[in-house]
Amino acid sequence: MSPNADPAGSPEKHAAVRDEMVRATIGGKGIALFAVASLALLVVLGAMVDLSRLASARSELQQRLDAALSAGARARDDIRAETAEVAFDRMPTGSIARPDGWHFVERGESLSGTVSAAVPTTLSSMIGIRSVRITASGTTVRPKRCADERIRARDAAGCHVTVLSSTRTVPQH
Repeated sequence: MSPNADPAGSPEKHAAVRDEMVRATIGGKGIALFAVASLALLVVLGAMVDLSRLASARSELQQRLDAALSAGARARDDIRAETAEVAFDRMPTGSIARPDGWHFVERGESLSGTVSAAVPTTLSSMIGIRSVRITASGTTVRPKRCADERIRARDAAGCHVTVLSSTRTVPQH
């Protein structure tokens, strides 16, 4: 063997072996697997982004509802529901959730409210989920001894309002 001879054989043979190894490694199966894995990763990433946006919108919607219920509970007995509706409607928001319906009802000493909104999705729309409907609800509770407005006026600290809240999420196709 001469000192300049290639131990692997001729350059043509070396190129042929290399080409076959490349085809075997990243052939059609490798490319298909990469495409499927990339698509799955994109769907998971999109779902994570949309879940983050949804959690933020749900929290903001619940805070708006709780503030409106609190304002309504502190109003005169004959205008509690109306006060809550006006407070909710006038509250500024930067949320992506746009409420499309809200309802406030007085039941004895309590004031209840329900708000629903649709949150548009971003990348989850690739799998057919265009928006997610969120619903927030809450109820105010006042101590029974504070039913009389005169007592509430004298003992504002003792007649605090408690707001009980909950939210619900439903994907929409």
